[in-house]
Formats: sequence, C-alpha cells, structure tokens
Amino acid sequence: MARWNIWNGLDDNNDRAATVITAFLDDEPAPLPNYPTAKDIPTFLSRHE
Repeated sequence: MARWNIWNGLDDNNDRAATVITAFLDDEPAPLPNYPTAKDIPTFLSRHE
C-alpha cells in the first residue's frame, strides 16, 4: 500500500486518510467511525451548540 502524508501527523490522521483513499481506489466502502453512539448523543450535542 502506498503511503501519503495527507495531514500533519497529529493523532492517526495519515493512517485514516490512507485507509479511506485506498478503500475508494479499491471500490470498497470507506470505514465509518461509530461516533457518537446512542449513549453519547446528549454529551455530543451539548458540546456542539
């Protein structure tokens, strides 16, 4: 798998971007984060007002 530096290396952004791009090039669905979960929705919404 080719490596691209899409972001500045914070957290795992490079790996996540490479996974999404590779899935697109392979004509596969991109992995989606499972956030917020049902129990996290009230907290998620209160932080994004």
